[in-house]
Amino acid sequence: MRTKSLKLITVGVLGVGIGILWSMILFLECKKLNMAMSDTSFLIT
Repeated sequence: MRTKSLKLITVGVLGVGIGILWSMILFLECKKLNMAMSDTSFLIT
């Protein structure tokens, strides 16, 4: 019983960690894209 709950907790923690990492990576990529887009629009104008 105890090992099962421990396993669930580890899986949950790992899932949350991966989720946070993924969202951070996506956020940084979006920032890069926005910067690139603003750079190109700046060059166009």
